[in-house]
Amino acid sequence: MIFKRLAAIILSMLLVFIIGSGSAAVFADGVSTKNLVLGLPYDITTGEPTVYSHGNYEPDTYHIDTGQLTDGITALTDYNSSAWYRSFRSVSRIVTFDLGEFKAVRGFSAGFLHIRSMAIYAPRYVYVYLSENGVDYQRICTATPDFLQTDSTARRAEIGATFDKVYKARFVRVEFCSDIFAFCDEIRVFGTDELHGDEAIIIPDAAVKEPGYLTELGGVSDIIKIYNGYHPNQSIADNTAAELLPYIAYVQADGSYSDTMFDSLAFVPCHTDYPSGGRLVKTNGKAGAVMSDWLLYLENTFTKGINTDALNNVVGEVYQKLGIKGKFTVFFTLPFPTELEGPFGDISGDGKDEYCQTLEERVAILKWFTDLTYERFLSGKYANLKFGGFYWYRESINYSE
Repeated sequence: MIFKRLAAIILSMLLVFIIGSGSAAVFADGVSTKNLVLGLPYDITTGEPTVYSHGNYEPDTYHIDTGQLTDGITALTDYNSSAWYRSFRSVSRIVTFDLGEFKAVRGFSAGFLHIRSMAIYAPRYVYVYLSENGVDYQRICTATPDFLQTDSTARRAEIGATFDKVYKARFVRVEFCSDIFAFCDEIRVFGTDELHGDEAIIIPDAAVKEPGYLTELGGVSDIIKIYNGYHPNQSIADNTAAELLPYIAYVQADGSYSDTMFDSLAFVPCHTDYPSGGRLVKTNGKAGAVMSDWLLYLENTFTKGINTDALNNVVGEVYQKLGIKGKFTVFFTLPFPTELEGPFGDISGDGKDEYCQTLEERVAILKWFTDLTYERFLSGKYANLKFGGFYWYRESINYSE
């Protein structure tokens, strides 16, 4: 039994090695295959439309197809190599191959660049879909790298899989995520030209209704971010009613109001070093903020005459002149609890410092600040404001967390 398990492991390792190093592969059943897409043309689309978004900011050398995904050339770890197809955000890239006729398809592999310091990440997932007609597809497998995106080692990562069955298919679709930058140099699809009659038949996936774009959040649709908190030039962080007015009202040249502008506002910390030297958002090369920094930010948010208090006053004035009933929605920021080597501060009031290291400790800090912020809002009795919720300053959550 031990010998059989060991033999299976060795065979699996051999298969992975062969798939990752050439244009042919020998599978566990002894069948020799070839790379069915070597030299084939293909179609590349983005996971989401980019015409009005990332497509306007994409570097000139990105999303350029020269046939490099099927030319048999790999690029090692040279990010300047023309062998890389480069993608920028837009959720994913979808590469579709037409094999020309039905083939027996068994597996795939793809090469990606991973240089974390440059935000070039090996994809978290690679999906493979097969189809008989190029319209109806079945997802056959999901493959992932054998390391986390947080890994700092620069490498060319080979991601591949052997399918659970041998499938009869003409069209192959490979989709890989593009969270920031994704570089792919080669895609291989392994199988044989010959069909033996026992291949699995494609069962198309059921249609999925896409959720679409966010159109409204708690009754609001136009949120303006206003920075406050701590700044070397403190006047930048102390937003007065006069400074907030143009974001609340459509102000005419004569000073009159003809309409409203934004229907909600989020107070967000200035992206600066706080007195401890730390920051309220995770920043490479910077320490995290401590309790006194968090409290300083909170105090600035609710200081009389500026920020929340000023917003309440200007909304009251504008809404009264325009004859608008109701309240203006305001959101507040949750700083990011970056791990600290030393103590964070005494959030429980028991005379003992809490730390910001474990997940439990960091969640406790977030709960403490959430409760404190809501209490301060309620105690302010802002007649013209509605508490909308919290803005996550980090804007994302690491998949490793």
